Amino acid sequence: METKTLTSKEKKQGCLGALIVFILISIIVGYCTSGNEEKAEKPKVMTRTDSLKKYFSEVDGSCLEMTDKLNEYLNDPSSYAHIETKYIDLRENTELFNEFKKEHPDLFGTDKLPTSAADIFYVITTFRAKNGFGALMKYQAEGVFDVKTGYCEYFKVLD
Repeated sequence: METKTLTSKEKKQGCLGALIVFILISIIVGYCTSGNEEKAEKPKVMTRTDSLKKYFSEVDGSCLEMTDKLNEYLNDPSSYAHIETKYIDLRENTELFNEFKKEHPDLFGTDKLPTSAADIFYVITTFRAKNGFGALMKYQAEGVFDVKTGYCEYFKVLD
């Protein structure tokens, strides 16, 4: 078996070939990745629904501020069990907004609820909790919230 030793010229040609392959691969990779900045997803514009969703639990859909209010109100906060929460964006239901405004004129104005339906949402929550006698009862609570702050300006547990 005969072994062949590479000459200096052959070694240079091998290195040159490897260098050319490396450069070509670099050019191809650079070409394929260039322009990804343009193709990258643009930041999502928050919709009205997206901005309201931040006030609700992703786990059970409960209104976070409403849950806090209920925990202050209930005889036994540890007995609280969320059933369902629904909300109405009053910007989309001006009739309900006007009705609520007539029923509760004292809630609107400076340092209270905004006077525009666009800035308010209404929440109704159904839940179970123990009453004063220790019996587990089903209740509903309603609240009106400022869209910008998420703060509850009106809260009431319904009979």
